[in-house]
Amino acid sequence: MPCIRISVRDYIRFILRLSIISALLLCVTHCDYQSAVRSDSGQVRLHSEADPINLAATVDYVIVDPALSIQDIQSDDLLWVRDERSSIDLKYNSHVYWLRIALVGGGPQADRVVTLPENRLDAVDFYLLQPDGIQSDFTGQLNGQRSDLAAYPAFAFHLPAGKAADLFIRIQSPTALSFPVYLYSAPEFAWERKLVLIAHLSLILLLPAFLFYQFRLRPGSHGMQDVYLALAIVCGSAFIFCFYGEAQRWLWPEQVWLREHLDLIFLCLFVISFILSMHGYVPHRQSPLALHLSVYAFVSVCIIMLAYLILEPLEQNRLNGMVPVLIGMHLVLIPEIVLLFKRSARMARYLFVANLLLAVGSAALITDFLHCLSYGLFTRYTWPLTFVSAMILSVYAQYVSRRAMNSESGR
Repeated sequence: MPCIRISVRDYIRFILRLSIISALLLCVTHCDYQSAVRSDSGQVRLHSEADPINLAATVDYVIVDPALSIQDIQSDDLLWVRDERSSIDLKYNSHVYWLRIALVGGGPQADRVVTLPENRLDAVDFYLLQPDGIQSDFTGQLNGQRSDLAAYPAFAFHLPAGKAADLFIRIQSPTALSFPVYLYSAPEFAWERKLVLIAHLSLILLLPAFLFYQFRLRPGSHGMQDVYLALAIVCGSAFIFCFYGEAQRWLWPEQVWLREHLDLIFLCLFVISFILSMHGYVPHRQSPLALHLSVYAFVSVCIIMLAYLILEPLEQNRLNGMVPVLIGMHLVLIPEIVLLFKRSARMARYLFVANLLLAVGSAALITDFLHCLSYGLFTRYTWPLTFVSAMILSVYAQYVSRRAMNSESGR
């Protein structure tokens, strides 16, 4: 049977190209869209040439008791507020948010899709009120339903040119969130979903590519260090798959507990695996005992955090609990990288840049968890891109380390 030989350099170039393609597609499909403009009558006129548009700046919102129905919301007694910002910022509370947008159809395209690109919204109800009737849809885990259009709440409706309608959106969320309100024509939405699917598939292909390198292509073995890095790659990829909603959509759409807990559980497992993988570079006999104790003490804290993530019912508390874990991971790794510079400066440089990239990704996650920044490319896609880049550098650092060991043993 013929054997195909692939050089490590060519293989890593392939992974880099795949990562760049994914990054470009994500940036293209999630750039800042044109903001909608209200007319003097307070309505947003839809035109095909303006698709896709961000409706957030034209949205009126009100915070009310969860018991109020769509009939109650149409009352003139409610005090509606408009922030005129490019994203909707939900604060954590036990009430619900109602959004209201006055629309007027325009252009030849009557089929539209409105989306809220945030899969952590527990319940989202859409109501399109027209003179001839009402069109509604209900998504979210509390409703026991999911959107067939995307991994996040999406609502397809028909609004012919010249016809007016009021779009009401009821939102219930367990945590503070920030997101825009995007409106597409039906063809534009279908094209955007194809680009997103290609980007996600290219990211998913990186997982078997990494694992193939770890256990098949890379010469030699580092024992448990290989296993720890492979686990870090698997758990980090699983976190991305869960956190951004694709796992909920495809694998367990009806399992509320899995949707709520698995993302942070995988993130905590990634931290444990990556710490142990990095610790494998440190020569045990040439490093201080305090360094080993600090690593294993931190791993013990992460194991306790795993139990907390499984048992804690409130999502905001789980998110807050992961913040010190992410910060602690980078603090623990600093003395290890300093020690590695004394052993192999070239390998340490790769690991230093990998940890620096992960630190940027962790900062983006923390700002998302604590609701420090509004929705944007930084908060949503910094972690996936920095994670992939950091894993490429970590894998290549293993290759450099192995070559150095082979050179020393051959002398």
